[in-house]
Amino acid sequence: MLSFCVQAHSDSSYIKAIENASSNEEKEDGFIEWIDVLSQKNTKHCDSIIRNYKAYVPEISQDGTLFLIITFLNNSRLGGFYTIPQIADYNVNASDRLLIGGILKCFQFEAISKKEYELITSNSHHYKDPTRKSLYYILSTCVENISETKKTILFKKALRHAKRSSLKSIYSTILNAFSIYHAENEDFEEAILYQQKGVSYSREHELKANLVVHLIEIGKIHSRLNQTTKSEYNLNKALDLSKDLKIDFIKGEIYNELGIVKSKQNEIKQSIKFFQQSLLSFYKVNNHKGLANTHKNIGRVFYNRNELDLAEKNYKLSYEFFNEFENNVGLGELEFFFAELYYNRKKLSLAEKHLKEAFKHWSDNGLLIPINEAQFLWAKIKNKKGEYEKAYQILEDYSEFNDSLHRLETSKRIAELSEMFKSEQKERKILEQEKQLEEELIQKMLIKSKLENLRQKNQFYIIIIVISILFFAAIILLIRNKNKQEQLKKKQREIELQQALLRSQMNPHFIFNAMSVIQSYIYDEDAKNSSKFLIHFSKLMRLILENNTKEFISLEKEFEIIHRYLILQKMRFEDRFSFTINNEFIADSSSILIPPMLVQPFIENAIEHGSLDTIEDGKVEVNCEIEEDLFIFTIQDNGVGRSASAAKQKVSNNEHSSMAINLTENRIALLNKKYKNNGFLKIENLNVEQATGTKVIIATPFIRKI
Repeated sequence: MLSFCVQAHSDSSYIKAIENASSNEEKEDGFIEWIDVLSQKNTKHCDSIIRNYKAYVPEISQDGTLFLIITFLNNSRLGGFYTIPQIADYNVNASDRLLIGGILKCFQFEAISKKEYELITSNSHHYKDPTRKSLYYILSTCVENISETKKTILFKKALRHAKRSSLKSIYSTILNAFSIYHAENEDFEEAILYQQKGVSYSREHELKANLVVHLIEIGKIHSRLNQTTKSEYNLNKALDLSKDLKIDFIKGEIYNELGIVKSKQNEIKQSIKFFQQSLLSFYKVNNHKGLANTHKNIGRVFYNRNELDLAEKNYKLSYEFFNEFENNVGLGELEFFFAELYYNRKKLSLAEKHLKEAFKHWSDNGLLIPINEAQFLWAKIKNKKGEYEKAYQILEDYSEFNDSLHRLETSKRIAELSEMFKSEQKERKILEQEKQLEEELIQKMLIKSKLENLRQKNQFYIIIIVISILFFAAIILLIRNKNKQEQLKKKQREIELQQALLRSQMNPHFIFNAMSVIQSYIYDEDAKNSSKFLIHFSKLMRLILENNTKEFISLEKEFEIIHRYLILQKMRFEDRFSFTINNEFIADSSSILIPPMLVQPFIENAIEHGSLDTIEDGKVEVNCEIEEDLFIFTIQDNGVGRSASAAKQKVSNNEHSSMAINLTENRIALLNKKYKNNGFLKIENLNVEQATGTKVIIATPFIRKI
């Protein structure tokens, strides 16, 4: 009852905020924030809100529409509903309709034909934002007859763009899909690596439901490798986190996997208990795939205990649920379990019938190894039925396939056995010789022991003296080191205080300029743009206020600040210049630390003093790279150049540019002093001959988050 009250209170606060919003855009922002939070707590309730979005937001943007549809799909995955959104219920443009259609096919594990993909690709110029780019690359992995190498490249491209998407769950979902792809190819090390990345990302962005799914998948991989202790540890963590979630499907998955782990640990009662809890959870959401798998697992436990009636009962229940789905891989394994059961009961014709069905399912899905392993059972059935020639032929096929897979391993084992045999013969001879030498050695040992006792007494006195000297020396060294550390800590505090002072000098100037932009919109009575500008500005200010007091922030945060600042400046100058931020070569920007507001003053100088609003095709470009122990930012523009800018500043008596340079040089000097590095600030003309454009290079110590 308490959780219901909390949920109701949470919903009412969001609804009130939406109703009180002054514009449709603000209503949409509030609604999307509500959906984003709710999707990680209660997917079923979230879906019902999405279906009635028109009751909250009369008109929704194309970006907002895409957000709702993708969130709906993620809810289906997390909640185990596997329901498809009706695109007709949303106002979707033609290019997005193609994109969503491809994603829906991927979601349903259907291949996209080359003709369909060509049509989607012909509209790819519309997919410029990170969200659409990531969706385009992920649907590209579902194109028919795509190579494994190409699929891996596309997954990585999708991840790179998804990380910059405002829809945070996309990156987590693609990490999960890429990990499952590696697990299917038995590359378990990579599979666990991508799930661990998903865990870190989900924790950082408070994606609780996605975090639980990553932990479940890690548990599955460890279970598959028979690392039951590690599997159980991750599954129990997932179970603890899921207690606050109203997502029964996830709990069903956890209980099912814990049941498998406990059966492998031969804790049968605990295993059955977990499977029963899994069934209850899956029945709550009416998830038949989960019910099919759980009944199959329960049946296997009873079969291993030779309780064949209970095994058959659960296999039949599993079969009823599996038959509701087309081309289900799990049905092949179930048919094989039936074949084993009926062979055990000496119902050979029935066993062979189910075995052939298993072969058919595996063959349709290209699974050759389980087919070969099942041939041994087929040979046993044929032998029992008296079809000896057929049994012999099946065994030959089985052996030939195994030989092709394990020939090297077999030869290695034979070599090991021969070496073991030779070593055993040598050991026998050695033992005989050792018996003869034992008596002589015993006598020698008695003499040695007497001498050793005398030596030990002398050594004992020497050791006591040495330890005493070392002890006093250690005390002296510790006192000296303690004094040195205190001095170093004092110096470090002084440097950090100076860094904070420099940052505080820079931020007021930036805020003043931004407020001037807003003021100009208000004077022009441009309500639409002023509202839009204020929304962007408020988000930027929140980022600055959150990170202003920190000595370092992540490169990812700095990119977001730079991007939002450039959007505001571009609005100010009515799109009279363009900008690009190139960070594709940085693998993980969330783990790299840099000083905050380091680049912004020079971007401001590029726009203001480079007169980008007056020249044709004005452009600002921000690049970043890592060279050995330095992280390097490069800011370049094609403006009027340093000479013309200097003349203009002289007339206007503007000292901001020189102040930014001095402050940045001081900041870099302090960082060099603290980290014993060689960071630098370098400013030069972009076009040396014409003395136009400016290139600023800022190098700071390369620091990674620990």
